[in-house]
Amino acid sequence: MTDHLQVAKPDAASAPLLAQDLPLFGRHLIEASAGTGKTYNITRLYLRLLLERELPVQQILVMTFTRAATEELRGRIAETLRATLSQWQQLAKQDPFFSALAQRCDGDKARSLLQAALLEMDEAAIYTIHGFCNRVLSQQAFESALPFEVTMEADVSQLQQQAVQDWLRQISRQQSDYAVLAQHGWHQPEQFIQAFGRELAGDHQLINGFAAYLSDDSIALLTAEYQQQQAAMLTLLAQQQQQILSDLLEPHAPLASSWPDLLAGIAGEAKHYPVKLATAFATFNKYRAKAAAVKPVLQQLKQLTSLAKELVTSQQRQQQARAYQLVIDGIHDIRQAMAAAKQRLALLDYDDLIHRLHNSLASAPDGALSQQLQQQYPVALVDEFQDTDAAQYRIFDVLYPAARDDALLLMIGDPKQAIYGFRGGDIFTYLQARQAANYRWHMDTNWRSVSAMVTSYNRLFWGADLAESAADVFGFGIHYEQIGSTPHAAACKRPLRDPQRDAAMQYVWLAEDDAPAAGADGFHLGLAAWCANEAKRLLAQAQLGGEAIQPQDIALLVRSGREATFVRQALADVGLDAVFVSNRERLFDSPEATELCHALQGIWHCHNNRQLIRALASPLLAFDAQDLINFQQVEFESEFEQARTLVLELRQTWQQKGIMALMLRLLQDHFQPSSSRHERATTNMLHLAEILQQRSRQYKQPQQLLNWLQRQLTLDSAEDDYLLRLESDNALIRIVTQHGSKGLEYPIVFVPFAAKYQDPAKFGSRYIEVYRYQDPESNAAVCQLGQSDLALKQVRLEGHAEAMRLLYVAVTRAEHRCYLGVAPFKDSHKSALGQALAMPNKGDWPSEISQLTAVDSNHSAIISAADSLDLAMSAPQPTAPQQLQAASFKGTIADDWRLTSFSALTRNAHQVRLDQKEHSDPQSELALDAGHDEAPSELRFTLKKGAAAGNLLHDILEHVDFSDANWHAALNGPVQRFGQLEPEQCEDLIDWLEAVLKTPLPDLYDSQRSFCLAQLPWSATLRESEFYFPIASLQKRQLAKLLGQHRAQKEAVILPGDEQLSGMMHGFIDLIFEYQGRYYVADYKSTHMGNRLADYQWQALNLNNQSHYYDLQYLLYSLALHRYLQVRLADYQPEQHLGGVYYFYLRGMSDQHNEEEANYPGVYHRRLDIDLLLALDDLFAEAAEVVQ
Repeated sequence: MTDHLQVAKPDAASAPLLAQDLPLFGRHLIEASAGTGKTYNITRLYLRLLLERELPVQQILVMTFTRAATEELRGRIAETLRATLSQWQQLAKQDPFFSALAQRCDGDKARSLLQAALLEMDEAAIYTIHGFCNRVLSQQAFESALPFEVTMEADVSQLQQQAVQDWLRQISRQQSDYAVLAQHGWHQPEQFIQAFGRELAGDHQLINGFAAYLSDDSIALLTAEYQQQQAAMLTLLAQQQQQILSDLLEPHAPLASSWPDLLAGIAGEAKHYPVKLATAFATFNKYRAKAAAVKPVLQQLKQLTSLAKELVTSQQRQQQARAYQLVIDGIHDIRQAMAAAKQRLALLDYDDLIHRLHNSLASAPDGALSQQLQQQYPVALVDEFQDTDAAQYRIFDVLYPAARDDALLLMIGDPKQAIYGFRGGDIFTYLQARQAANYRWHMDTNWRSVSAMVTSYNRLFWGADLAESAADVFGFGIHYEQIGSTPHAAACKRPLRDPQRDAAMQYVWLAEDDAPAAGADGFHLGLAAWCANEAKRLLAQAQLGGEAIQPQDIALLVRSGREATFVRQALADVGLDAVFVSNRERLFDSPEATELCHALQGIWHCHNNRQLIRALASPLLAFDAQDLINFQQVEFESEFEQARTLVLELRQTWQQKGIMALMLRLLQDHFQPSSSRHERATTNMLHLAEILQQRSRQYKQPQQLLNWLQRQLTLDSAEDDYLLRLESDNALIRIVTQHGSKGLEYPIVFVPFAAKYQDPAKFGSRYIEVYRYQDPESNAAVCQLGQSDLALKQVRLEGHAEAMRLLYVAVTRAEHRCYLGVAPFKDSHKSALGQALAMPNKGDWPSEISQLTAVDSNHSAIISAADSLDLAMSAPQPTAPQQLQAASFKGTIADDWRLTSFSALTRNAHQVRLDQKEHSDPQSELALDAGHDEAPSELRFTLKKGAAAGNLLHDILEHVDFSDANWHAALNGPVQRFGQLEPEQCEDLIDWLEAVLKTPLPDLYDSQRSFCLAQLPWSATLRESEFYFPIASLQKRQLAKLLGQHRAQKEAVILPGDEQLSGMMHGFIDLIFEYQGRYYVADYKSTHMGNRLADYQWQALNLNNQSHYYDLQYLLYSLALHRYLQVRLADYQPEQHLGGVYYFYLRGMSDQHNEEEANYPGVYHRRLDIDLLLALDDLFAEAAEVVQ
């Protein structure tokens, strides 16, 4: 038999699979394209092993990746065995497979073997790969050197969190190292794990892409060279100043006027070098012809500019290299800490199972363990092999050598469906196994979809006309085999009848002019609306198998939760319900978890009026707003006590009958969920009830159970039991992620955003910092920090290939019809769909698609989304009634002492949290547009109003070094936390903030001079400075009087709320900076005042400032700064050191400033009246003296 065994040539073509002819020895790689009957063939091969090789079920090892898949396989195999046993003679006459099997096997013996196999099916060796490893390590503990007392732990996230926290705690002792991590957003455990979780859990090779910059030598040489040329350049410019300026033609006087800025910039540090200005002078082509003497000067200026850029880039990369090396060393330390903790606790996780077994086998390939396993499992069948990683494959490689004639390894999968790289699936392992296989096969008939559907996606992924050579759109040597169709396919039993459309593949084109809004969001809205309207039409007009199409026959496949939101809202707008099947949100992050916690706290602590009222406000008890108001009035005391009596009865139920009895009573008698999420809320509450019932066995006292529930609200557990369940089993339209759709099938599929492109090497408009790729030389998985040509190339190559495979998975879910949404998204020609259609850059989508549909008109068609978009977009949008939600308060209350802030002063709020920051003003954020009807296009005007946007902008500006040209690196963390920006919007955000940093700011003491934030080094700034100062018996009218003097207005200023203040004044100052020896207070405002820069002139800013009492705010902040400087500056004089205030209205700031107009849009500025500030200081000092 060994004569037959040889490794297939790397370029050898595969043969069509016939299960009855496959040799039952050697290594076989079977490519099972979508819908080609993979499970069907697995059961047939299993049957041959039982009957031809007469192996018991305990020796036929079958492995796949999930428990659900193992149970499905077990059931399908048992079903096949029963059918074979009962219909042996009939099948042998009708089916070629069984006919061949009957010729090789004696009928009586076959029946005996089948009966034995069915009796022992519960003992069949059908496992997940991790389950197999766990079984081997447990049964062969001695041979595998595994401790006898070891615990299997699926979720080690808490151990990982603790290890990361310990490491960061050590790093925080070195302020410079911690600051480096903070600059990249990696200084918090959650952020570090989010960025490097895969590396912490794996053994990837870690590379510092900027390692060459770690040495100071090259930087020192560059710095010396720059300083030498800098000095020479300044001397030369001073000598040639008159010649250069006189040779500028008169119309270009503005360039001449910037000469002082050029000299000042060159004289400064390299990182502040005026690159744009120097380039403008050096490349200016309008000097007088006689100025030959100027040209050598300009040439040297070009050289200095180039050297400055090189030096700054090198300095920046050195900083990045140090950060990357710090992370790499940290990952190694955390891995070691995790290993030590597991060893100490005798724990193993899933990955440990794989590595332990592989290490045991690899250390002795011919040892006792290998021999025992080869005898116990002479054959193995690995399902979904394309998702196998390198460590898993190495186990099979040792157990089933290619040269053995008594071993059989069947690797069944589809490389075109390898889409789980993010969780360890490795296409390169599949390719390696393909090269080592003795035989290669492919399944060539689709048993899922109708003929037209099969032909249309054959044409799409063939990359050319089917009569021509394939274009190899999948890359990496993965060739597409044309798939045949059959009239016996499952879908043919229920033919689709649609009076309006015939083609199986429908390309839906949305032109830019037809989109309901500008940019990517317009395409999302338009395509989602069209798909919703088409789904509604299909439900009304089309039929499947002579019956009306049902909602569950329709699926919309998306890439992300954000895309799912667009689709779900569009469906709701036309009155269609849908369920997001792929929702991976945590149950304890849901509002129901918080509401339940509030309700249970109020029930258990019902004598605490505050907690009781909060419980009564929850949907679980559902008292209305008027009841809650009445309960706090003396005249309604009896009604309040009746409510307390009801809650006391619930508390008694909890004590006597347990948490489940309480939950059932609440849900049956009182629960009133919001109509907009009735099913979701009910499902979550029932899920929470089950979990609390399970945990009550461990936490028997109600307070213990409450403590556990409160902890879950703050943790981030990875347990599947704590993920949201599907909210409804009703017949609803399915929304599924493309990753989650693998293995599923639907009669009708929509891929609404098929032409959307996302650059694998970018986050928004900025290049990523962490590059994961397969090194083509070592064939090893690599994680590289910092860009290189190789990393950039490989990440894009692998990312584009995976995007193509994801499109293949999405399209092949369709049985009858697939709609592909197409719009001119940015770089859409680079999308997987664009690549499959060979779209040229800036190509015409309708033209390219029309070329395909002209040849394939029976199977493919193009539709204009504009035809029915208006109808979809005009659908009414029902507004759900607002539901009461209890506000959380975690402070303590003193009757005669309050922690007060500016917000509390002006909004009649009596108490603030110690950590409360005043980043957003709801009143300000609701400011009306200035009456302009034109639709804004810039992000500064379209970014959603409200606290979230304000927090995003503050978060960024708090952490960036204004003077650092690479300030964009600080965007990643805040943008990820914000989570509502498309990649192209990130680029707009960078441009906007770049303009903010370079917006001219008037010098309050020299009207001829201005500066900008970009000129302020980090050392000249303080961010988010927190302050306190005492208040005792301060009358508000005294404060209001001073504010009126500051405004120089005759009308009295009235501050809302109580007349007397006592306690502490507390606040956070967004920015304090020093400029020209003076210190200034600054604040960021994200207020929307209109859609033009003209809406942000000083007069409008002053009105906004006073209407929201921001002038009182900056007086208080200036007082805090004044008191701070009194302590910190030995020679402090307020007239000399206090500068004034700047309020930055970020939406209106622009670097396109015309100094001749003497206006500064978006910049509110004012010098301080020192006498008034000192009077304010005296006012608070007098108040403080009352209590001394």
